[in-house]
Amino acid sequence: APLAVSIAPAAPLSARLYWSGEVGQLWGLVPLPEHRLKGLLTADLRLSGTAAAPVASGQVTLTGGEYEHLRFGTQLRKLELSLVADGTRRLRLDRLTASDGKGGRLSGTGELRFDELWAPSFDAKLELHDFLALRRDDVTASVDAELTLDGNMSRAAAKGVITTRQIEARVDNTLSSDVVKLDVIEVGGGHGRQPVEP
Repeated sequence: APLAVSIAPAAPLSARLYWSGEVGQLWGLVPLPEHRLKGLLTADLRLSGTAAAPVASGQVTLTGGEYEHLRFGTQLRKLELSLVADGTRRLRLDRLTASDGKGGRLSGTGELRFDELWAPSFDAKLELHDFLALRRDDVTASVDAELTLDGNMSRAAAKGVITTRQIEARVDNTLSSDVVKLDVIEVGGGHGRQPVEP
């Protein structure tokens, strides 16, 4: 049976999360096998207030980070992230920056709001400039984009503009095993119209 947690709305909260070390040690516990993340993660967060009115304070930072999506080949280099909880019901994404290793850039800001402890809402803004979003052996694509995302844990909406800068597709020999050989039969037996000499 699924784990069920029930806390009275007026119940006091007191919790602390602390971590300093390689994020890869924690990422191995996340069930996302196609994603890779590493870098120095420092986290010191405190939760207080009540279940009905939680209050968070502290900071989470990631420095020297690297991310890779194994299927799409998307890579983030020099990944820097800073989350700040300012003693309210908000966890603010103050800084998100990264490069694609080829001159493209990514940046973002956002906010996670705990108006209700078990139903947080969020919004975020993401900008990409000449970013190599797709990096596979058979296709690459660089884009510019301005995207916004907002919602909660059960529903979210994304909107914005994505402009492709360059797309390259390589077929090489990837189709050789699937190409069907066709037998050509000439119709007319060579008795059709002869070409007119100039």
